[in-house]
Amino acid sequence: MSYNAVKCSRKMIICVFNAKKMFYNKNYDIWNFELIMSIALYVFFSISLCFISDLHGTSEVQNSTPNSLLNPFALEVYNECLKKFNSVEARFIQDNGKQRIKGKLYLQKPGKLRIIYDANLSGQRREILCDGSYLTEYLFDSQGELEESSSVDLAETPLQIVLNTQGIDLRHVKVQRIFSAKKNQEVFTYITLVKKEDTEDGKVMLVFKENKTTGPQFCGWIIHDENHREISLELTHVNNNVIILPKTFSTSSEP
Repeated sequence: MSYNAVKCSRKMIICVFNAKKMFYNKNYDIWNFELIMSIALYVFFSISLCFISDLHGTSEVQNSTPNSLLNPFALEVYNECLKKFNSVEARFIQDNGKQRIKGKLYLQKPGKLRIIYDANLSGQRREILCDGSYLTEYLFDSQGELEESSSVDLAETPLQIVLNTQGIDLRHVKVQRIFSAKKNQEVFTYITLVKKEDTEDGKVMLVFKENKTTGPQFCGWIIHDENHREISLELTHVNNNVIILPKTFSTSSEP
């Protein structure tokens, strides 16, 4: 029973106790009897509203599952969705809490990714390239000349969970949480994953759009890095199972 229901139950007990005292008062009259009936009706409707409110509250967030109680079979439908997400070309919208950036994405499992951000107002363009081992960020000027770059081992980033597995491999990752929520009249399911051997590298939340006809559709991810920054990437205009040339994942090639 929820906290609200318990509070309502306590109120009911107090009201009934007071009504009982009034009923056994030798000086009670018709007015007392009508008051008792009013109290009884008030209690009935109050309890009903509390329980309805309680039920409504639980429907806002569904399928919230502690890791200790997680059934691996419940992940199968989402694994099947991810296994089909192997060679992808898509547009995207990235949000880091301060700004929203659009761009184009190429993904090929295992381990390959190219993210091309739209140029900013100064003409600068940023790219992220992953060759399966390292994740490298490039910044180009308005003339297409490289200004700076930096690399990090892919295994040290939460993005490795998205790129280096077909589906959710419970041998290497653990599920922290699964829940569903409504957004813009659509239902989305969120699965938060961390690597088993090292939880300091951050975590990734996979996002699926629920569809009663075709099943869930993978539509992006939210990364929480080791510095507690949150970066979400929403996929749009997704083309799955496309042929991507190997040179796409080369720094010297145009997409």
